[in-house]
Amino acid sequence: MTKKFISALALVAVVLGPNAAMATTVSAATITTGLQQDASTPQASAPVVIAKWEMDGPTSALTGTDASCDPNSQIQATGVCGQMKTVSICGIVTDPNGKTDVKHVYGDVYYPNNVRLGNSHIDAETGLPREVSTCGEMVRECTMTPLSNTDAFNLFCTKIRNSNNNLPTFAANYNYGNVCDDAQSGVLPKQTAYVECCDFTMSYEDPNGPYTVNVWANDQSDYNSVPLSNTMTYLASKAFDVDFTGIDYGKVKTGIWQEVPGNTVWATTAGVNGASVRNCSNTRLQIGVWQNDMGIKDPNGTTYATFEGRIGSSSAYATYGPNLLNTDLTHKATMLAKTLDLSELNEMDFGVNVSKFPIQLTGPFSGTMELSAVAADHIACVKSSN
Repeated sequence: MTKKFISALALVAVVLGPNAAMATTVSAATITTGLQQDASTPQASAPVVIAKWEMDGPTSALTGTDASCDPNSQIQATGVCGQMKTVSICGIVTDPNGKTDVKHVYGDVYYPNNVRLGNSHIDAETGLPREVSTCGEMVRECTMTPLSNTDAFNLFCTKIRNSNNNLPTFAANYNYGNVCDDAQSGVLPKQTAYVECCDFTMSYEDPNGPYTVNVWANDQSDYNSVPLSNTMTYLASKAFDVDFTGIDYGKVKTGIWQEVPGNTVWATTAGVNGASVRNCSNTRLQIGVWQNDMGIKDPNGTTYATFEGRIGSSSAYATYGPNLLNTDLTHKATMLAKTLDLSELNEMDFGVNVSKFPIQLTGPFSGTMELSAVAADHIACVKSSN
């Protein structure tokens, strides 16, 4: 009996031994997961976005305004380096099960479809560099909160309806009448819908152009509305900043170029030389330069100074004469070759060559430089062929 018991134990050990050897100890593992949204109930019970619009923010100001009388919204950028623009995104939302069934309302903003941002763009909220990886990608989403009944009615049915009535986009079968009028059971006076808004931060250098804005909602059963969409136009600004008030060419020899290099270190107090320029607009910029002759001329008006300028040390100099005029006698700027990207900071280098110092002139010589800018096309976003 004892031998049989020992044999049975040995058999168990033989059987369990190989199985135990199959177990593996690991330091990391990847596990596949999955789920499905519970959306079995018909979408007839989902929320409905009745109308939507964008306006000058913040929401608390209840402005009801934008920058133009044209239909839909037109938003003006600040045109000031570092100064953001607050835009209020609003929607009117109801639900077949009562407005209290509405859980969340969102505003989704998408970049213009054909624009790349360039390497210098900084996201308005994160403060980090951001480039567009896909054409028309989402800028970000904001979550809305409801206005009081009084503020909702006064904003939409008084301010916007009376003073800016082509601002909103309506869903099919909705208008000011059935939103605002008691006689037509308007959803706002009857308090069967919310006006919900959120404040959305636009950078001074978010690219100008048409932004798609969607407003959508979900309810307590997690059913989503059909998004209501419109186009918000971010109007072009044209602005730049420099950190220098003067260029001193120093001691100049006849017939020899005297160059004054700039730098990319921004001076907090503008000074002389060490020139830097930065784009403060929402367009790419080409910078133009005009200069007078600094008084280096004969009594008959013949001038002897020639100038050059460039942006960035790797660019070619543009050479230009003094006192250049357009046909209407305004100052004619010479455009420098390199285009400034959105938010780009770069150096400005200048030079002068004096072919003759008239003997009757003793100097020192001083003059005026004027800088200007024109908008340049954005970098195109190329859609993937995949």
